[in-house]
Amino acid sequence: MVSLLLLLISFSTQATSSEFVLVRDELAPAHADGETVLGWRRVPATAVDGSQRAVPDVRLELLEGSNPEPFGGDQWGLQMVGAPDIWHESTGSGVVIAIVDSGVDLDHHDLADRIFTNRGEVAGNGVDDDGNGLIDDVHGWDLIDGDNDPTDPSQGHGTEVAGVAAASLNGVGIAGVAPSATILPIRACTSSCSLFNVAWAITYATDVGADVINLSLGGLATDPGPLADAVDYAHQHGVLVVAAAGNTGSDIDRSGFVPAGLTNPNLAAVAATDRQDRLWGDSNFGKSSVDLAAPGVEVVSSTLDSLGGWRTGTGTSYAAPHVSAAAALLWEVNPSLAPEDVIDLLGRTGDARPALAATTIHGTRLRLDRAVVRAHLIDIDGIYENDIVWLALAGVTRGCNPPTNDRYCPDDPVTRGQMAAFLHRLLDLPHGPDAFDDDNDSIFQTHINALAAADITRGCNPPANNHYCPDQPVTRGEMAALLHRSMR
Repeated sequence: MVSLLLLLISFSTQATSSEFVLVRDELAPAHADGETVLGWRRVPATAVDGSQRAVPDVRLELLEGSNPEPFGGDQWGLQMVGAPDIWHESTGSGVVIAIVDSGVDLDHHDLADRIFTNRGEVAGNGVDDDGNGLIDDVHGWDLIDGDNDPTDPSQGHGTEVAGVAAASLNGVGIAGVAPSATILPIRACTSSCSLFNVAWAITYATDVGADVINLSLGGLATDPGPLADAVDYAHQHGVLVVAAAGNTGSDIDRSGFVPAGLTNPNLAAVAATDRQDRLWGDSNFGKSSVDLAAPGVEVVSSTLDSLGGWRTGTGTSYAAPHVSAAAALLWEVNPSLAPEDVIDLLGRTGDARPALAATTIHGTRLRLDRAVVRAHLIDIDGIYENDIVWLALAGVTRGCNPPTNDRYCPDDPVTRGQMAAFLHRLLDLPHGPDAFDDDNDSIFQTHINALAAADITRGCNPPANNHYCPDQPVTRGEMAALLHRSMR
């Protein structure tokens, strides 16, 4: 069997042209091995007979828009999607985001401590310890040079994408949307990459443990063949694939643009919005293909030190990693979510925008605080979902099952102690002195005393009113009194 390493070196030295095509070998192993990717192999076009399905190995371009600018401005997109507001709940810890791109600057100040380590490999021993056909792929892989150093040598694009997703909260430069997520760098592109290489990279990322795969690249393909198969392979392993929608202002429902136009249920396609929360003029769109939008104009991120360390760029390339990182935030608080659940949550909890209603599936721009709360509270499907999310974001409720607090228990009655906590947090009342004799062992005592000091409650046993009865349910009459006094 030809080694995968030698095969990749041969691919990297051949220009993609009509002389070579991709064919499916139904007898080949259904995974990435030394000769195939999910049963597909790259062969000379002259070797194909009429009975074989042949797919062009088209070029997919990295999707940077306008010319990049020097570092400057603010991280407006980070603020608009509400990332800092939710970092107390989740920073993406433990979630691996694969960046299939031009490589990543492994030594960058904002990225060095976020780089993936393959625990199945022993660094520098010259042995394929994990048996995947690649020697010492400790920090990812370079398909272009066929080696284990996925450093971004000159392009900068992959480093910028990685920074948007997961630059560290280290007080240097910028912060990523998921600043504790792990970055798996795979160098599959220069300024462009072959469809076959991207399919291989998706399969490799899935096999070594990626949770999310970011594809800030794309192009036209009449038959995506192995690319669609690779995304399906990721789906079978519970991996989300996020793809940039593209930068030609086109409707990809009709254009054959991939990977964003693929119909795999685990693929999220992302359009770009600007500072005014409008669809960027050059962003591709698609009412049936593009799931949602995210900031993609004048986005500040990390780049190669040779290019200044940080810079500002525009394109759907920068919108996609916002969504990849958002998935990491959701998976930290609820690892049981399927990729389809993540896409649905991110789409329907976003901010609705008129320009997106006719151009994306959900009609929304990414909004992380609502998405993370909704992912955390796993029992709030129903007509009160938005109200419960509002309460949680306002800090009024933290859940019904401490210390986990991943449930709201929407059908349970509310106790007088719980109501005290709700009103105390909602009204931001000052603390008060000990008011009752029967709440000293209650976790709600502080809240009860605050309500008493504000004259919102006078006790449960008139006329003495020396008891609060924290474990009793609140009657509708008592609720009327509490709310009336709260609003005075």
